[in-house]
Amino acid sequence: MKQLQFINHAAFLYESKDFLFLCDPWIEGTAFNNGWCLLDKSTSNDQLISKILDSNKPLYIWYSHEHSDHFSISFLEKLKLKKPKTKFFFQSTNDNRVASYLNSKQFSCSIIENGKKVKLGSNSWLSIYSWRNGDSLCIIHLDGINILNVNDCILSTIKDCEILRKIINQLGIFSLDILFTQFGYASWCGNEEDVDQRIYEANEKLKRIALQIKFLSPKNTILFASFVYYANKFNFYLNDQQNTPMKVRASKELEKFQDEIYFLKPWDKINFDKEISLTLKSKTLNAEKHWNTLYSNANPISNFTKNYTFIELINKFKLYKKKISKNFLWIFSFLELIRIIKPLRVKIIDIDRIIELSYLNGAQELNNYMRWDIAMYSSDLMFCITKEYGFDCIHVNGRFRVKDVDSNSKFLYFATPQNMFRNGFGLRKPIATIKEFLRLARRRLYL
Repeated sequence: MKQLQFINHAAFLYESKDFLFLCDPWIEGTAFNNGWCLLDKSTSNDQLISKILDSNKPLYIWYSHEHSDHFSISFLEKLKLKKPKTKFFFQSTNDNRVASYLNSKQFSCSIIENGKKVKLGSNSWLSIYSWRNGDSLCIIHLDGINILNVNDCILSTIKDCEILRKIINQLGIFSLDILFTQFGYASWCGNEEDVDQRIYEANEKLKRIALQIKFLSPKNTILFASFVYYANKFNFYLNDQQNTPMKVRASKELEKFQDEIYFLKPWDKINFDKEISLTLKSKTLNAEKHWNTLYSNANPISNFTKNYTFIELINKFKLYKKKISKNFLWIFSFLELIRIIKPLRVKIIDIDRIIELSYLNGAQELNNYMRWDIAMYSSDLMFCITKEYGFDCIHVNGRFRVKDVDSNSKFLYFATPQNMFRNGFGLRKPIATIKEFLRLARRRLYL
């Protein structure tokens, strides 16, 4: 058997005669603190794990990155109970958070350095390559079929594609049978009135697909990893310009490549013993109808969130500030003092108050109700300052508003210490931390 089966969103399962290979299994529940929901809710962890157990074959799992629409804790908890023979693969990172977590759950996880080939079967291997912002891509050779899964990795320039082409060639691959790539925007894209910003982001995704097809020359391109919607009443408006299969087919950017682009719906199978293009052509029309219908019928889910008091928020920010300050030897307090970064002023919608968050002065209330940068609910602010990935999660799920065009950048800069802390920078890795500061400084000067 040489068969690839699409599961949902960014997950697919390959079955050979002697092993299973699975990537990014998020197939039920919500992601990003209930900010995203799967369009197709028919798949389940139980279904997939049952299929894995029925095969009675060793299972290999690759995670592209740590975001919750790829790294699903609920799936791992179910898998742990059933205990199939499983080996995980993850990219090399500064903090080894994912590998450490998996090992703590009694799973086996190998950290794979860039470009290293890992054998899966007699004629199958994979190679992982870290990209930007914590993402990674995977080149997979499965029983003679060459697959490139770029997932959420940003390939937006000719130079990006040339670098990747060189990486692929160094692995001895000179022809790609399948390219898997994302097709929709996947983070906050302006307030309700900023429709042009979302149109731009949607078109940018389509341009990237065209660029990848042109310079990587895959025989077949399968679009995936975008079968979600912004699911909260406060962020639901962000769906208004999202790319759908219908928009992909109408795209001028992709006009030349329409015969090479395909969609799959949950549980669709590709048999590698047959002509791949013909199989994909036979399935894509039904898959496109399936997804277009689900996009049209999407509705916000019920939202049960706890409201927090102003005192609770201030006290939690004290703990957050203390942790950041100690880990980075108060460097961010100094950077705020010399105005490299600025305090963040948050309008808390449900309690109708303004809080100023400062690495230098802590948290305090502002009396001027017009002096705010970001507006969000107290539950989302609490999430930001109590979770190691809090600010990043809220930026992805889009549950906030900005006052003006500069506020989003201010939000991102203020979140920098948390992102660095999460990625293992600080006292324990001073040299790497200095290099990261220099990289961020160059990026800011460039911007």
